[in-house]
Amino acid sequence: MRWVLVSGPRDWRDEDSVETALLGAQAVFSVSDAEFGIIHGGCPTGVDDIANLIAARRGWVNVKVFFPQWNRYGRAAGPKRNEQMIIEGHPDFAVVGQPGPNSKGTAGCLKLIVKYKVPHSVFQAHYEVNHHEYEPDPRILSDKKKQCKHCSYAWQDHNPHWTPTDDIGQGL
Repeated sequence: MRWVLVSGPRDWRDEDSVETALLGAQAVFSVSDAEFGIIHGGCPTGVDDIANLIAARRGWVNVKVFFPQWNRYGRAAGPKRNEQMIIEGHPDFAVVGQPGPNSKGTAGCLKLIVKYKVPHSVFQAHYEVNHHEYEPDPRILSDKKKQCKHCSYAWQDHNPHWTPTDDIGQGL
């Protein structure tokens, strides 16, 4: 059984990019649909919702959903849930939709993915929804170095057309 954590902005609308990222992750592990599972944070919109729809459409029955406990933790519920997805979900890999300027939760989740050394790939929308919505976040991408600020991956490894061999040597 292989588990892939899925995270991304709540305003994401590009289903194709999410499906491409998930299928790429499944291909890395060469597992059947029955041996593949996804982990997400249960947001009713955006990447989480799209991943859930894709799982249902493709017949992936292994889905772990970690809902934030807003009443218990208040504003800290999102970050606590993100860490819980990693600690309790035990993902083998993570796919993350490129955080936009207003995607603090996604950026925080990506930092945790790096902190816990989960192999990962960051994907972008296949089409431009809004010119400012999905530009590379300066907190993640250094314009001068073209390298992810959260890890040692070069920016070209964080792309929407990621192939299974791109990250195979990155700790899998």
